[in-house]
Amino acid sequence: MNNKDILDMCRRLASKYYNHQDYDDIVSEGVVLCLNMRAEGIKEPSKLYYSARTAMYEFVNVGMSKLSYPKGRSGRVASDDDVFEYVDAQEEQIPAEDLFGSYELKDSIQVLKKELSPKEWRLFMVLYNNNNNLTEASKVLNVSRQAVEQIRNNIRYKLVTICDLAI
Repeated sequence: MNNKDILDMCRRLASKYYNHQDYDDIVSEGVVLCLNMRAEGIKEPSKLYYSARTAMYEFVNVGMSKLSYPKGRSGRVASDDDVFEYVDAQEEQIPAEDLFGSYELKDSIQVLKKELSPKEWRLFMVLYNNNNNLTEASKVLNVSRQAVEQIRNNIRYKLVTICDLAI
């Protein structure tokens, strides 16, 4: 493929995204990747096509996100699940209660605390303080990792039940 063919292919791929403001950036992501691959000796059109398509997808869905995601399939899956609305601090005044946790969240945790046994509540707090690390939680509570997983699953079930009732 020559440069014109690569550019035409990338324009066709970028036209599938309805983001007209970033059309040139999307095209350039694919073109740069294809030219780098061609410089490395990869000249098969199918490889260039799929690589350009993946690069454009990651640029649109992962690269423009306010959060950082790992490269590869796990990052794509995480970015697909991303449903957050981002607020720019310069554009909006954010109330203090939203920065430190909403009142609804605090109320939900209070309800959850009433529904959990003392053992489950302790595990919930240990997991929260240890960034959901099951191994560290099992060491703190002096139980096996499997026991921690079972208790965590019970907490999840109760949490889902509480959320269903609250809605």
